Amino acid sequence: MNSPTEELWVALSDHFLDTETRHWLPRTAWVAVQSRLPWEDIERTLHHQVAPVVAPNLLDIAGDWAGFPEDWLFAQIRAGRGATSVSRKVLREMAGYWEAFRRLFVYLGSASEEELPLLSALAELALESRWARCHRLFDYLKLFRARVWGELCASQRLIQDVYRPLLIHQGDPTPEETRRSWDWLEQYYTWSSQHAHAGECERLQCLFLEGDLSQHVRVLELRDSPPELRSCLEGPLALLYPDPELGLRNWDRYVAALSQ
Repeated sequence: MNSPTEELWVALSDHFLDTETRHWLPRTAWVAVQSRLPWEDIERTLHHQVAPVVAPNLLDIAGDWAGFPEDWLFAQIRAGRGATSVSRKVLREMAGYWEAFRRLFVYLGSASEEELPLLSALAELALESRWARCHRLFDYLKLFRARVWGELCASQRLIQDVYRPLLIHQGDPTPEETRRSWDWLEQYYTWSSQHAHAGECERLQCLFLEGDLSQHVRVLELRDSPPELRSCLEGPLALLYPDPELGLRNWDRYVAALSQ
C-alpha cells in the first residue's frame, strides 16, 4: 500500500502523460489534501521531485499515455535529480494547470470527500462542448439529481472559475456552449423532479443516435419501458441531440413493431 506522499507522486505524475488530464485535477487536489502537506511542500514536491522525472514525457513524440510504472517512478524520485531546465520549461507551459490545482486544493482543504464526485463530474463536463458526447453523462445526472440545486450551482461556478483559463484547445467549449449546456441541465433538473421515470432516460439515448434500431443491442432494454417514458423524449433530453425528432420517430416505430 502506498504512503500518502507516494499517492501524491502518482497523482501529480499523471498530469505529464500524453493524454487529456485536465478532468483529473479535482482528484489530484484531493490526494494533495489527504497528504496533509502544506501548499509550499506540495509545490516543492511538484517542482523538485515529480516534474524533473516525468516532464520530458511531454516532449517525447511517442510519450507515455497509459501511466508511469510506480516502481520506476518512486525509484527515480528517490534518486533526487532535482529541477532541470526541461522540467522548468514544461511547468511554465503548464502554469494554468497548477493554478487550477492550487485553487482546488484550497477549496477541498475545507470540504469533505463527498464533494469530490460532484467536482470531478463537473470538471469532465467542463471540457465537453456537447454533453451528449459524454459517455458517463447519465451517471452524472443521477449524481446531480441527488444534490440540492443550489449546491450544484455553487460547484459549477467553482469549476468554471478554475477551468476557464484551461480551455484553450481546439474543440474546447466556448462560453456560449457552456451556458447552453448549463441551461439544459437546469431544465433537465427541473423536469426530472416532476417525472417518476426520469431515471430511466438513459435507455432512450440510443433512439437519438441510431437510424436502424434493429442493429442496436441496447434497444432491447426498451422492451419493458412504460408508455410514460415517451415524455422523456419530448422533454429536455431531446435538446441534447442534433435531431430531436429522430428520437420520437424511433420510439413510435419501435412501439409499433412490438405490437405486431
